[in-house]
Amino acid sequence: MFKIKLGGGKTAEVEENMYWHTTSHIMAQAVKNLFPEAKLAIGPAIENGFYYDFDVEKPFSEEDLKAIEEEMKKIIKENYELERVELSKDEAIPFMKEKNEPYKVELIQDLEERRNHFFLQTR
Repeated sequence: MFKIKLGGGKTAEVEENMYWHTTSHIMAQAVKNLFPEAKLAIGPAIENGFYYDFDVEKPFSEEDLKAIEEEMKKIIKENYELERVELSKDEAIPFMKEKNEPYKVELIQDLEERRNHFFLQTR
């Protein structure tokens, strides 16, 4: 469990998986802010953190990684409200196509039919 700060000086405990999952979304947003042409692949929470696969023209440099970290801090300071949105497969595919995210489209298309709803965190 992690403790996170909420408005009004309150704190809440959240499961590690939820914490890492949300952090991966923050990193993805930071990368897209700094590198708009980057394509998102997968970014799952794992046992001790998370990772995210990006398709970029050139690998991230040390300077890029520092800039991504700083951008993440800016995003966190904005204190955006997170909203979980449920989309059907038929809704999720055109949504990701509109965002020009071919790997997300491919992942959604390849999922088993029994999992036909997808969740997005939006700000």
